Amino acid sequence: MAVALTVLLLLLALAASAWLHTARRRARRPGTSLPPGREPDLPEVAYLLGGRGRLADAVITRMHEDGRITLDARGRIGVRDAVAHHPLERALLARCGADWAVSLRRLRTSLQFDDAVDAVESSLADLGLLISAQAKARWRRAAALHVAAQAVAAAVAVVLLFRPDVYPAPFVLLAVAAGGVVQYVKCRPQDRRIDRTDRGEDVARALRAGGPWSVLDPELHPEGAAGVVAVGGVDGLPGGLLRHHLRKAARTRSRGPGRRSGAPSSAHHTTGFTGSTCSGSSSCSSCSSCSSCSGGGGSCSSGSSCSSSGSSCGSSSSCSSSS
Repeated sequence: MAVALTVLLLLLALAASAWLHTARRRARRPGTSLPPGREPDLPEVAYLLGGRGRLADAVITRMHEDGRITLDARGRIGVRDAVAHHPLERALLARCGADWAVSLRRLRTSLQFDDAVDAVESSLADLGLLISAQAKARWRRAAALHVAAQAVAAAVAVVLLFRPDVYPAPFVLLAVAAGGVVQYVKCRPQDRRIDRTDRGEDVARALRAGGPWSVLDPELHPEGAAGVVAVGGVDGLPGGLLRHHLRKAARTRSRGPGRRSGAPSSAHHTTGFTGSTCSGSSSCSSCSSCSSCSGGGGSCSSGSSCSSSGSSCGSSSSCSSSS
């Protein structure tokens, strides 16, 4: 009976180890590959090399570089030309609110969890550069079964140590369990910021090592300053307000997808508006003071105030031109 149990547990432990190895291999080496002539675009490169935060930085830099958005000394983004060429840019504009202005820190944080970023992640997974959610889930299940199988084998081996008549069965089980621990350390799924496949790692190294993407001068990079940010982060930008506030925003801890709910709805936007202004009923974006009713130099009158709960100026508020 003890010998039969030992053989059964031995087979179970070995099968679990084989499943873990297979799940890891399939996750990190998917069958899909880049189609001929297909190269990652700017959002995909930014995500592949730096994750969601890098992608948000690249989108903000692109729109700031071509003048569609502005940045003031307080770190507030203002919309000058509400034109979007990519779903991520539409997501950015949707977060600027009815007064077309929002803090860069808040914008960067909420933009990372937009559906458009999820679409970029899915695209990279389809290209075989990122581990898909399904493959990662299978990998985790295989790891959990592997741990359970090795734990059971080790527990039974300890019990059988008190049965000299079944030696060397417990020592065999202990050896298999010890080998399983080593395998788990090497093959377990890890919670990494960017779950690149082996092919994704190769592409990432190639993008940094040579070719047009590796250019560090924004004036010479084919994608301009946004391309430099996508590959090397905001430290590649020349000194200035944008670099300062992007680095400051990057130090802010993200709260996760829940930040999405605080983003202004795109339904509040008026298409074709090229500037920022406040009407008598305009919202106060920061709710810290009504001076945030900004845009093209507008400010709230001295009689305005913000309510403790919310986001709008009092009924007596109005915006007067500073000119």
